[in-house]
Amino acid sequence: MAEYIDEAPGTLSYHLGTLSAAGLITEHKQEGRDRRERWWQAANATTSWDETSSSALSRQVMQLYAQQYEHYLDTASTLSDDWRAAGNTSDRVLRLTSREAAELSAELTGLLQRWAERSADADAAPAAANGSDSREPVFVLIQSYSLQS
Repeated sequence: MAEYIDEAPGTLSYHLGTLSAAGLITEHKQEGRDRRERWWQAANATTSWDETSSSALSRQVMQLYAQQYEHYLDTASTLSDDWRAAGNTSDRVLRLTSREAAELSAELTGLLQRWAERSADADAAPAAANGSDSREPVFVLIQSYSLQS
């Protein structure tokens, strides 16, 4: 990780320990290349927070999302046609009340939860062969916010 984010290993170790103590990450059972290398994973399948409580955190996360999407764009040509066709990038501006916006958020969260359950069921099933039937990690990002200044 130190190579990718240009930070000293000791600093990273401290922060990873803090995240672990807070219950946000757990040590992954994957073996490292040597005794010093440790692997970590998110402790929960989803993470959400009140954006008004930490705009700095929200900004950092959005930068990571942007980097992840740029990586996808840079490597999409290496994907099979069916995986490229399965992707989706869309946006729409709606005129809603705050109550309607909350209802929309709840519906989208429910939809994502149903697909997360399907994904979890698939994780428990035997692996499929490669091809269009193989299960791959798919990133889904939902955002909704007022555009008023």
